[in-house]
Amino acid sequence: MDRPSPDPRAHRAPFVSRLGPVTLGVLGASATVVTFGPKEPLAAAGIAVLFGFAATVSEWSARARAHSMAEQMAAAHVETVDPESGMLNGRMFRDILEREIARSIRYGDRAALAIFEVTTANFRPSRPGEKPPSYGEHVAQVFARIARRSDVVLRLDTNRFAVVLSECDRDGAALFVYRMRTQLSMGAYARNDDGSSIYARAIGGCVQWAPEFTDARSYVDAAFADLERNRREIQSEEARFRAHPNSPREGKVA
Repeated sequence: MDRPSPDPRAHRAPFVSRLGPVTLGVLGASATVVTFGPKEPLAAAGIAVLFGFAATVSEWSARARAHSMAEQMAAAHVETVDPESGMLNGRMFRDILEREIARSIRYGDRAALAIFEVTTANFRPSRPGEKPPSYGEHVAQVFARIARRSDVVLRLDTNRFAVVLSECDRDGAALFVYRMRTQLSMGAYARNDDGSSIYARAIGGCVQWAPEFTDARSYVDAAFADLERNRREIQSEEARFRAHPNSPREGKVA
């Protein structure tokens, strides 16, 4: 969704608010010196100093407010964005879902939710307790290629991700899950110390929004239920392949 162009006056507002007190201080000090200087130089100097002091305090106060605002914006960014992948994090998940549910209820929009659980494959630790390299950046790059600009991608925790798909039905969401799983595992995202490849693997589930999903919890539960169904299908297919390695695969798992 395109954002409206910012009002150029908004960029000038902090500067103007800081320039006003300083200008008034200089003018006040100058007027005091001109008016009272010849008759009462000490009083004029004292009043001029007060004007200058007031202008200085105003400038310090403006700088402190600007610094505080910058710190608040940085803190809000840290609280809502995953630093590794650049995705929104789980703190935003409920708010985004509830907003999408409200819009679907009001306008009857088609929407869907996809959930992914990512793990590593072929990781070979070279020392006890070694953990596999994080795949957050790799997952973000794959999402950037597949997701549309209108979709909202979130990292819920270390290994779970969610995508809120706008104008998308169940079939479109299932296709998105299949493409994501395929693209994610096509290339290595890191290598072991011996040079062998480390891959990311994902299991996904999805659900199209329906009127019975009136809150985020029911919507999310339905998506995770589909993920678990797909997990069982994948595990069953892998078991059949291990039992009969030369038989052709049957069907395609989303």
